[in-house]
Amino acid sequence: MSQENVEGEPDPPYTCPMKPVRRGLLLAVGALALLALPATAGAAFPGANGRIAYVEPELSTYDIYTVLPDGSGTERLTNDGVNLYPSWSANGYRLTYLHGSYYGPNQVFTIGAHGRNKVQVTDEKGRLRSPHFSPSGGRIVYARWFDNSWIFTIRSDGTDRRRVVTGDYLDSPSYSPNGRRIAFVGEPNGRRSGIWTIEADGSHLHRLTRADGDKNFDLFPEWAPDGRHVLFVRCDVGASDRTCEGDLKLIRLDGSHRRTITSFFGHFSPPIFSPTGDRVALVHIEASLDDYFCADIYTIRLGGSDQGPITDYCEQFHNDGTRDFAGQPSWQPIPTR
Repeated sequence: MSQENVEGEPDPPYTCPMKPVRRGLLLAVGALALLALPATAGAAFPGANGRIAYVEPELSTYDIYTVLPDGSGTERLTNDGVNLYPSWSANGYRLTYLHGSYYGPNQVFTIGAHGRNKVQVTDEKGRLRSPHFSPSGGRIVYARWFDNSWIFTIRSDGTDRRRVVTGDYLDSPSYSPNGRRIAFVGEPNGRRSGIWTIEADGSHLHRLTRADGDKNFDLFPEWAPDGRHVLFVRCDVGASDRTCEGDLKLIRLDGSHRRTITSFFGHFSPPIFSPTGDRVALVHIEASLDDYFCADIYTIRLGGSDQGPITDYCEQFHNDGTRDFAGQPSWQPIPTR
């Protein structure tokens, strides 16, 4: 498999005021299990804030779109079946994602920022999850579930696959902004579940969090663009195993200075930092436990203020009853050097 040349320059930085939040609308962040979308997380490479990629279902397909941070300029990148887990390269030129079956086998692909030059990277058995570029774009890390679970890295041209770690329920791997470590969640090498980091060569496994399995658990590790902190979601064990009710927390790489960024009375999906590090994109859902109504991508400041939607699926639902949603956001970095 050969790597295509990357496309031209990414879109220029774009900033604008956020759309206002409707009166009485609580930012209850939807668990993607409720949306029938698998959850993932990753990292935001540093830079200026570019476009936000997300996944939208349509009948039996799932396609990747991008949109500017003010909600304008929506662009469709895929139109060929099930496409999940979009994640931007550090230069903002390409995305890596999964293409194939929703519940069964799928493969890692890359695609240009405007939907051209699609390239297949892997040829695997089993179900793959959470692909993510290295800072140089030369490698991609991903999780594989097949009897057991593994985290692998592979060159972006599909060669030189290397195993990083094995264990149970390994998920959400992503490179740190400097490429030295990989963060992930799960039970590596038989250890208790938590959020971990590891060197890209599989050495120096380090635990970041240890949750009480009877009371809470941790999900969705997300590197801050400074590379010195990790954002994650601490879920409270509730009445339904389909939801995650809890807090967004930030922790230093040595496990110290853990603090709550914001608390919501609702359900979480994976957060993603903006490349500038001052905002977080996540998913807001209006739903019951039995059915979904609509969901939009929101962005908020780290303290929970200045909330606003960038998609309008819930507005459509309230206007004409259309049930649709957006999920799995990833924020494009635009290099400033």
